[in-house]
Amino acid sequence: MTISILTIFPQMIHEILSYGPVGRGVKAGFLEINPVDLRDFTLDKHRSVDDKPFGGGPGMVMRVDIIDAAISNLKSQNSKLRSIASKAVLLSPQGKMFNQQVAQEYSKLDHLILISGRYEGVDERVREHLVDEELSIGSYVLSGGEIPAMAVADAVARLIPGVLGNEESLISESFSAGGNKKQETRNNDNEIKPQFDYPNYTQPAEYRGWKVPEVLRSGNHAEIQKWREEQARKKITSII
Repeated sequence: MTISILTIFPQMIHEILSYGPVGRGVKAGFLEINPVDLRDFTLDKHRSVDDKPFGGGPGMVMRVDIIDAAISNLKSQNSKLRSIASKAVLLSPQGKMFNQQVAQEYSKLDHLILISGRYEGVDERVREHLVDEELSIGSYVLSGGEIPAMAVADAVARLIPGVLGNEESLISESFSAGGNKKQETRNNDNEIKPQFDYPNYTQPAEYRGWKVPEVLRSGNHAEIQKWREEQARKKITSII
């Protein structure tokens, strides 16, 4: 199995996932961890992967064309990575929650592509057109998607035959089917309601026929704010 992680900090991936069972599994040839530097697919001398958001607002947004180029390159490298048993996943606060069942599903793939966002997030067209699903590891804010991607990669890699060495150790782990699964309860009065950001878009304004919503290019700040609030509410509604 190959796990590719799209990031602007590939050295982080090398440093963390070269240790422990995952590192030993890589050395033994049971899996490949493939950090992909998004800056290798940039178009300018500054190797910029981001740009200002349409409609204004703080921060920068990661470009759809850069991420598309990286994914396309991965899928075209060789016949192994063109397998139908592959999935592209965006690490995202509004994604479905990662758990052991999802890890087991991913471990059956030939190729798992994990996309790590940074800054104010990624262009919404990545979510709409380039990935199979979004995934979250919890309701909290991190500086980027590298830590979630590595957590997912670690959990998935442990399930690949040969990585742990002693396969019986998987059976007794807390969240495995035969393990001592902890039962979680929630107090509705203390339940944290999710709050998500609105969709962000940056240059190019049109890419492969995928256009930035006209309202964000209108210059009408009142309409832009209204649209953003509506879109943020839709994200909450879609996962409740």
